Amino acid sequence: MACRENGVQVLGFDAFRLLPGGRIQPIMDDSLDLSAQPFSRYSLGEGLAIAERFIKERMEKGILFEMVTG
Repeated sequence: MACRENGVQVLGFDAFRLLPGGRIQPIMDDSLDLSAQPFSRYSLGEGLAIAERFIKERMEKGILFEMVTG
């Protein structure tokens, strides 16, 4: 992950699907806020490991993510 290589903090992911007509469907169940408890107390490395695992677990769902970084 490029964030790990560059020491960039991942604050979270907003999951969504692109629908016909240019519409966007947010998917709250597959979104993650790493800036909130209990995640905010983790180190940069721990947060990145959580982020990597989170995305890998959802790769087969056919959804897209907007990543928020610090």
